[in-house]
Amino acid sequence: MLQFLESDTNYTLIKGLKPENKIIQLPKELNCGQAFHHYIVKSGILYVQVDGSGKLFKIDSTLRPVRIDNTCYEGYNFGAYNFTATNRFYSFGGWGFWEYNGALRFFDNKAKEWFVTDLNKDVPFSIFLNGIVYNDFKDHLLYLIYKPTPNTYIKSDDKETNDTLSVQCLNLKTFKFWANPRKLVNGLINYSLPGNPNILNMSTSKGLLVATQNGFGLLDFKNEKVYSFNNEAAEKFQSQSKPQYFLISRDSSLYFYNPVNDSVEHARFSFKDFKLTNAKLFYEVPKPDRFSVASLIYWSIIFLLIAFLILIYYNQRNKIKKLNSQLVKKNGNNGIKNKDINFGINSSFPGILTEQERFVFELILKNSKNNRFTTIDELNILLGVKSKESYIQNKVRSDSLQSINQKFTVFASTVDELIERERTDFDKRYYHYKINKRYMNRL
Repeated sequence: MLQFLESDTNYTLIKGLKPENKIIQLPKELNCGQAFHHYIVKSGILYVQVDGSGKLFKIDSTLRPVRIDNTCYEGYNFGAYNFTATNRFYSFGGWGFWEYNGALRFFDNKAKEWFVTDLNKDVPFSIFLNGIVYNDFKDHLLYLIYKPTPNTYIKSDDKETNDTLSVQCLNLKTFKFWANPRKLVNGLINYSLPGNPNILNMSTSKGLLVATQNGFGLLDFKNEKVYSFNNEAAEKFQSQSKPQYFLISRDSSLYFYNPVNDSVEHARFSFKDFKLTNAKLFYEVPKPDRFSVASLIYWSIIFLLIAFLILIYYNQRNKIKKLNSQLVKKNGNNGIKNKDINFGINSSFPGILTEQERFVFELILKNSKNNRFTTIDELNILLGVKSKESYIQNKVRSDSLQSINQKFTVFASTVDELIERERTDFDKRYYHYKINKRYMNRL
């Protein structure tokens, strides 16, 4: 067998017709007992991967197993699919500790450990429990045919029949799955789940060789075609195969390996014995309803947010109308025109002030930026009442400052005053003025 494998120049797959079949005996396979073997051929050399662990052995010319990994943990990946691609060892999926996993691990030759590759989806999978694999090694595509199965500790209400299988495809160049899984047409694979590992399924260069309800078949996933095996060829195939045999796939040929007498025999049939059928391979899974619960919640939140913003807008506008009305009524007696005090919600703040109010605002703002107060005398001079009686000065100053603050409370939707006053240090009977620090940067 080793001589047969050495002549390999292309991709070769080897598997037992029964999963418990072994070519090589290994010492203490797992801490808790023995395990199935996954046989992998890479560059004409035979390797053994111990199921349920990260252990990887290279088989030398004397059939001596040489361990090449340094892994420690085990029990997490029973039924993982182990293979080579792009000159690397890979291990996909598996079951352990009551959970399925959909991880793709690769073996690092330098670290002698397995590391995880990032994927765009999680497809929980185990070849002994819920699925089988077709390896399209030419195009670096991995087709997973599986029954979506919840973890052991999840109670499932799934009423879907066990013969309905999903299909996913992992591109080993981009490490991306299909956007949506597909459904395999019922009856194409005689595969009762949870698993029946004794049923034949073998990747070949032409497609996946499977046992169907009507004999043998070939599933061409690349071209989405289904082939049937004629009865005469199927009988020859069955008569040649024995439970202890291993099936070897190379190029467009199949071989049987008999570990009892260490012989490799060509299978007595050809792919010409397959006949194209009109059967459909799989069908698309309907996309989820656009108006799912999640989308309904999303759009409800958007609607409430818009309604809240509209409410704030109209509340602000009503406040502005009310203030305009109050200012018209109050300042009409002082000769201020209505057009001077009417303002809209999109106005700039200085633009809604009268010319006199704007002069007062700009003076106090300028002084505040220079970290100094504006005095009563400065305001009296600016307002033109320096020589007037004190009660007139107080009235004009108060009306101007009060009007500015009123307009600002509505403009900024706040109860804060824009212009604040403080008593002077030298005479507590007098005040001086400054801009509220909270609004200095905005102004």
